[in-house]
Amino acid sequence: MSHVGRRIEELPSPGLVVDLQVVRNNCSRMLETAKKWGVQLRGHVKTHKTIEGALLQTGGTKRFAIILCTDVEHAELMTKNSKGDQESVWPRSGLEARSRVA
Repeated sequence: MSHVGRRIEELPSPGLVVDLQVVRNNCSRMLETAKKWGVQLRGHVKTHKTIEGALLQTGGTKRFAIILCTDVEHAELMTKNSKGDQESVWPRSGLEARSRVA
């Protein structure tokens, strides 16, 4: 469910509210720096845990780095939407859950 355009009072709590233009600018600057240095940037999604944020971080390449998830459903969502070359996906719910996203 998208909350874009809603009034702040209508948003579920707790929630993260960001200035999208600031995020885009920061991601663009980091991608430009990585290109200048001759390295490939891998987005880190531990904090924001969103596909949208990961796509901004990676310039749309879907190269996510370490994904630390609170549950296996989140790990499955990130794995399904990545390019399949993420470093690791570790649901905190136990080793048995890792087989669902491996």
